[in-house]
Amino acid sequence: MGNINNISGTLKRFFFLVVVSALAVTAFTFIPQALSTSSASEKKAEDTPPVQKAPPPPTEKFCGWSSYGSCQSDADCFTSGCSGEVCQSANENVYNTICQSGDCYDADNYSLLCACKQNTCQWTN
Repeated sequence: MGNINNISGTLKRFFFLVVVSALAVTAFTFIPQALSTSSASEKKAEDTPPVQKAPPPPTEKFCGWSSYGSCQSDADCFTSGCSGEVCQSANENVYNTICQSGDCYDADNYSLLCACKQNTCQWTN
């Protein structure tokens, strides 16, 4: 009987050490994260990409023009001209223009859309 109690005591100490070791490993794994001043979801400033700034407003007037052709909906209007500077109706012949380049021909720079407004195709915000 003495040997069984001795083995039983040895097993108890063994399991006690296993449990204490497991708790220590767990503590050393999770406590540093819990003590951290930043959460895992926060990013460091150098890890985040720079914010894209909007381009400055154009300094010159839009070079496009509207044909004011008839329309019933925006689907009746489209851009034409070599530089895409004409807003016209699908009911008209296509306008051919001299090919010129420059920021003033880009309607996106001016937040303009070729649309049907008051039953005419025209550039609008």
